[in-house]
Amino acid sequence: GTIESARLRPAALIGPSTLHTGYLEWNVTKKNPNHDQYLLNLPPVLPGQGGYFDADLQINFNRGANGNWQIPMFDCTVT
Repeated sequence: GTIESARLRPAALIGPSTLHTGYLEWNVTKKNPNHDQYLLNLPPVLPGQGGYFDADLQINFNRGANGNWQIPMFDCTVT
């Protein structure tokens, strides 16, 4: 399936990815009542419009106290 995502404000760069060597980890969390944290792991340079890349999303439930999911995302595109 297709998922489109747009942000109204910039994500916060955390640093080198803990999930994917050579990638950068970004905090894309917005306020939520469960204190879940969403970390997006992306290549340091995205391809131009129409290019493809892989990414990883880590969801830390209640800041990690309730475990986490690591979701690989393949063939993401830049529009």
